[in-house]
Amino acid sequence: MKTTIKLATIILSVFIFDTAVANNFHIPNYYKNRRTSNIFSSVGWSSRNEVGINYKKVDREDKPEGSGFQDNKYDAFASVLHGYYRINEQFNLEIQAENTGREQDDLPSGEKNENDTLEFESQLGYKFATLPIVMSGGLIYSKDESLEEDSFFGKSTNEVKSIGAVLGMSYKMPNNIFYGLGFKHNDTKREDKDDFGTQKDDQKSQTVNIGMGQVFGDLDSPDAAYEFNITNEFLGSTKFLFLSLQGLYNKNIFQTYGGLLFARATSTGKDIKKYTFNAGVDVSVNDFYFGPEFTASLNKISDDFKAVETNISLQAGYRTSLMEFYLALENETTKFEYDNPLSTDFKSTEQAITIGGVYKF
Repeated sequence: MKTTIKLATIILSVFIFDTAVANNFHIPNYYKNRRTSNIFSSVGWSSRNEVGINYKKVDREDKPEGSGFQDNKYDAFASVLHGYYRINEQFNLEIQAENTGREQDDLPSGEKNENDTLEFESQLGYKFATLPIVMSGGLIYSKDESLEEDSFFGKSTNEVKSIGAVLGMSYKMPNNIFYGLGFKHNDTKREDKDDFGTQKDDQKSQTVNIGMGQVFGDLDSPDAAYEFNITNEFLGSTKFLFLSLQGLYNKNIFQTYGGLLFARATSTGKDIKKYTFNAGVDVSVNDFYFGPEFTASLNKISDDFKAVETNISLQAGYRTSLMEFYLALENETTKFEYDNPLSTDFKSTEQAITIGGVYKF
């Protein structure tokens, strides 16, 4: 049981970090239409003044390949509230709250399989008036709760609470070249309960990030920009390595962007690798914009087990100097493939729709 839990934790961590392809580590957010999270010293450089909210609805189905196996269907959602505020050109405050949930909707009466997660982030950046340096710091809190009720195995609950501190520093050189260093400490407490008893676990993790980037042209609306980062995370006996490269290019009505991510998780007897490619383009016409985005990932979980993910999305919106509204459609497919006749391959598909709005001031 413990080995299974550890393997699942490693896989989940690598899957979640897929979003790091689009995060801003040490340079601010320059994507015109797709806001991404500022972490580490990018908080200090950012000049966004806005509040926004979005809601995402997801329908998911897990389908085993073979007779005698039952398909599983889930309803899920994610809602995000964010705020960014620059004070006196030196202080920058960023706050984000996110709530996600998932419930299996094809279970017999009396059975349940549901999950709910709440995450809150608050970060403050400081830009020195006479030095090309920014400092940043913040707190992150999350709570994840799961419930399963089964007629055979009974009732089981899982609760994971995590609190972390983030620090960052960045130095801006001539030609808009940025170098940055980030650190994160996280304390996670986990409690599993079922009819046979309670298991508790307390783990601490440390993350170190170094990165660099460059912006070409105007800082607020660049001709091009890129950023490269190396991240190491240590969670007990498990070690994570993340290498990410992302960039964008603006030309007339087009903004093209893309990224590459290599992720690796190693533990006793385990070595998981993930390769991710991301690319997209947005087209602006007057106050409207639209554009597709494509992401593909290969997860090599073991010698005889891999997962292949593909995600295709289309986003369209209306944007003025004061506000923005947008709609996004998304389709994601994940194929889990075993090179083992005793195991069953299966495919997970998700269809999602996201609506959101932003007010700028």
